[in-house]
Amino acid sequence: MEPNAVAAYVGHDSAFAIPLAVIFGGPAYIDGYAALPLTRALLEHGMSNGAAMAFLVSGGVVSIWGALAIFPVLKLKPFLLYLGLAAVGSMVSGWAFGALY
Repeated sequence: MEPNAVAAYVGHDSAFAIPLAVIFGGPAYIDGYAALPLTRALLEHGMSNGAAMAFLVSGGVVSIWGALAIFPVLKLKPFLLYLGLAAVGSMVSGWAFGALY
């Protein structure tokens, strides 16, 4: 993989950096120990700071493991609301962090 390929999609110049980080952050999240080195490598290859924050936040909330833990407790509509609010909250945190740093 070319190092500049990451920057083309989730770099500082990409308008879709944070939504893409949220979309791929949940399924890519394995655990807290693997998320930090993965995010560090993505930052070194050109990922923006806001996209990195959105990637980390969305991974912990929207991950497959988190969703499987909550799905049996909730019905379908509250579960979809949970996923929607988690995705929107992850994007807002990424945009806010990107604006500050």
